[in-house]
Amino acid sequence: MKKFFAIAACAILLTGCDFVGGSPGETVGIAGVTINAMPAATDLYVEIQDAGGRAIASSDAESFDGSLPYAVPGLSGDVAGTTRAHYLVLMERDSDGTNSLIAVSDPFSGDEIRAAEAGMFPIQSSGIDAELAIAP
Repeated sequence: MKKFFAIAACAILLTGCDFVGGSPGETVGIAGVTINAMPAATDLYVEIQDAGGRAIASSDAESFDGSLPYAVPGLSGDVAGTTRAHYLVLMERDSDGTNSLIAVSDPFSGDEIRAAEAGMFPIQSSGIDAELAIAP
């Protein structure tokens, strides 16, 4: 029983680690994010996170007037080009500097981004309608 528990605990702890789910050298470049629809917010903060909740790419907190589509300024980065899960996370930055969660997309992978056509990867889930621009 102790061996089973140890194996199960290791599997849970390793889920989302950099070396689980693919080679760390395989990446897909994200050149930007455009949001077409989302829940209401005023000071918007956007991240692309891995399965462990670690930010792969983050925007600055921007005063957001609700005009859509909205090209998120300064959000670019590389995601693992494997089957590992990533998420688009929208938050509202409060006046005290804390972030309140607005919405989280369904999971998507670097492989799905790489296979997208026309250089854009659509994300439509959980109240979010957005597109990731894929870097050449």
